[in-house]
Amino acid sequence: MSLDPALPVILGDQTQLRQVVHNLLANARDALVEVSHPGVIQVSTQVIASDGVETTARRAVRFTVTDNGAGFSAQVLQRAFEPYVTTKTQGTGLGLAIVRKIIDEHHGRIDVSNRKEGGARVSILLTQLAEQVDATPQDNDNASLQ
Repeated sequence: MSLDPALPVILGDQTQLRQVVHNLLANARDALVEVSHPGVIQVSTQVIASDGVETTARRAVRFTVTDNGAGFSAQVLQRAFEPYVTTKTQGTGLGLAIVRKIIDEHHGRIDVSNRKEGGARVSILLTQLAEQVDATPQDNDNASLQ
């Protein structure tokens, strides 16, 4: 694990975001079942500029899960977020579809790719941060409920 110690609070549904983490870790674990080499799952978080410009005040949290399994086939990679697409004999094919729906509902972005070293990478960008809500000026007539 490589976790950024300065992570801001993410605004979102704790149960749904826990489901995202669970699904991604379960997928990574399952990808390592058939490899002959020692399997490695890496989890990382970092704070980045949400628009890619380092001078911006708008920040986001990137959450990434990687593994050194077989990676995604080209066919699965193109359809990874579609319901019922799976490479597992016992899988339902709903894991990544659910993850994408939750991330979309949290106004985030998700990307899946193969690592050039082998294995898969799933990267999530979450932009709804408590610090940005707190920093937004509010007029007294329209104060939000916390």
